[in-house]
Amino acid sequence: SMPRALCRKFSPPQKVGYKSFDGTLIQGYVYRPQKQPPGPGPAIIEIHGGPVDQFRDTMHVVVQYYVQRGYTVLMANIRGSAGYGKNFEELIKTGWGVDDLKDLVEGARYMVDSGLADPNRIGATGQSYGGSMSMEIACSAPQGLFQASISRTGYADWGYYHKHGSQRTVKLLRHSLGEFDDNEALYDVSAALNKVKNAQTPVFVIDQET
Repeated sequence: SMPRALCRKFSPPQKVGYKSFDGTLIQGYVYRPQKQPPGPGPAIIEIHGGPVDQFRDTMHVVVQYYVQRGYTVLMANIRGSAGYGKNFEELIKTGWGVDDLKDLVEGARYMVDSGLADPNRIGATGQSYGGSMSMEIACSAPQGLFQASISRTGYADWGYYHKHGSQRTVKLLRHSLGEFDDNEALYDVSAALNKVKNAQTPVFVIDQET
């Protein structure tokens, strides 16, 4: 439960679902400003980390920050997310930033078709894997569907990360994409850096030096 005074400040989410390109049901949450515009307004797609993670029924302070400033926010549990069964988790074995990216593309189209988003004012952002997907949006999403993307501590080259990254994530890469020496092409197709020449969407990359 939430104190009444906070209820007046925070927007509750609506659970939603939409069909992706191959008929897969993608579930998630939509947050809307309390003072909604008369028509479709600006929207943000927030992408979780992982990829084996999920958005849950809990407080998302950053999302509330966006909503209080007039943005509608979609948080979609795209394929690869936890909580929907092993088969759903393993749907990203075709590569990261491939079919999971298409889930985000269909999420943006769902927002427009539902009257939730102005088609000329849609952005995307996420952290870690979500940051990597934000780079993928900048490089590979249909031109004009997103107007901006912000990558927060994402990784642009999983082949390089496999050699130099943390062992925890390297083990996840091996589980999802296989051993690097046997699946180098799959690592290449999952790397946004290899697609940067196709980038059409402005992207702001936030990272840190260690």
